[in-house]
Amino acid sequence: MRSGSDGVYMGGKTSVNAVGTSRHRLRIGQYQTTAINHVRTTYFDNVRIGSSYAAVDPARNRDDTTTTPPVVTTVVPGAGSTGTDVAKDVIVTFLKPMNRTTAQSAFSLRKAATTTNVSGTFSWNSESTVMTFNPGANLAAATTYNVALSTAAQDVAGNAMAAAFGSIFTTDAIAPTVVALVPAPASTGVHRNTNVVVTFSEPMNRTAARSAFSLRKGGTTTNVSGTFSWNSGSTVMTFNPSADLAAKTTYSVALSTAAQDVAGNRMAAAFGATFRTR
Repeated sequence: MRSGSDGVYMGGKTSVNAVGTSRHRLRIGQYQTTAINHVRTTYFDNVRIGSSYAAVDPARNRDDTTTTPPVVTTVVPGAGSTGTDVAKDVIVTFLKPMNRTTAQSAFSLRKAATTTNVSGTFSWNSESTVMTFNPGANLAAATTYNVALSTAAQDVAGNAMAAAFGSIFTTDAIAPTVVALVPAPASTGVHRNTNVVVTFSEPMNRTAARSAFSLRKGGTTTNVSGTFSWNSGSTVMTFNPSADLAAKTTYSVALSTAAQDVAGNRMAAAFGATFRTR
């Protein structure tokens, strides 16, 4: 980089400190703009070029003017979305870099028709344009939540949002079911060292599903002891009995309605099946 009479020379491109009434051409990479008489801060691919006149970095869709009020450009979960994972974070993207303290204070996540804020923690991207709210616990299942930002939210220049922002979403309300069982229901000649494998329709709360499960000899109330394992998606639960099953014996597999998915939805009906060893 070297200085020139009309600005700063950077790798074959000329950037101009254009203060006054003259008209200059700024070019960094493939982005060009004409600067006229309004001193603003410009970011070109994370390079700050003195006091220039450009207002918007098109690659980042960001407005860095000092007087434009900040606005929310996107929110996740999307407005009106349903079936939202109860473990979902709320992510708010702003058009401009924000004053983090004011934005966090202006934010609320509440169950619909309530005035109690969901507790949680905030994190930001490095440019202070994306705020992530992580609830302190899973949200309630089959529940509508309101996301709100009041006009107390300010950008880094102290401009407040011109209008409050609001959005709603609803968490998952679908009850889980058993979609497959090994050994298959009513099967016979099952090996005594078999594992029992239960496949669910959606990711499950592992603790609840294990507690709801039982394997018993037919006509008894004593559970077979053993250990559990899961696939990474929490949709397949495997029960490994501690010892080989008894020969020529009918066993009952059961799951009560205490089994829940990760959203807290219980099975709508209990599940049961039998098989017979060889």
